[in-house]
Amino acid sequence: MNILEEFVSRSVLCWLATVDEVGAPNVSPKEEFDLVGGRLAIANIASPRSSANIRLNPSVCVSLLDIFEQKGVRVSGRATVLSTNSGGRSFPVPRDLPGRGG
Repeated sequence: MNILEEFVSRSVLCWLATVDEVGAPNVSPKEEFDLVGGRLAIANIASPRSSANIRLNPSVCVSLLDIFEQKGVRVSGRATVLSTNSGGRSFPVPRDLPGRGG
């Protein structure tokens, strides 16, 4: 298990950082996330600003924290917004994630 897999399995929240059209940062807490096909998938629930920002500028940063160990990891990269049926591909939104009270 790599470090990202470890933190995804132990974290109850992650924070997604994006920037808007004028470069102002936006950080939004996310509860539903998991690794899907080796990529970090984050459900967009009641967060229209995050999706809009990613469509304008796909550069993002995600922080995950293990609250019991008080250790975290930060991941930076480029994001893509996918709908539940984007381009004929199904995008699973995890509902019962291990380690998150599910």
